[in-house]
Amino acid sequence: MIVSITATQEVKGTTPKPVDKKGNEASVEAGSLSYESTDTEVLTVTKDENDEFGFTATATGKTGAAQIIARADA
Repeated sequence: MIVSITATQEVKGTTPKPVDKKGNEASVEAGSLSYESTDTEVLTVTKDENDEFGFTATATGKTGAAQIIARADA
């Protein structure tokens, strides 16, 4: 998913449920999903406590580009 936001906006998102290389639903170790920003001076990301796959990305006010990286253990 690609989203453009201004330096003062935030956006809520959801990571798709994981699949294996054949496209079958894959399990993820509970609580192992984490998110990080590639540039926290531009964008911060926080996990949604009510949705295991949800997150909120918030612009910090500094202009630039950043990506959100999601990681989980199988």
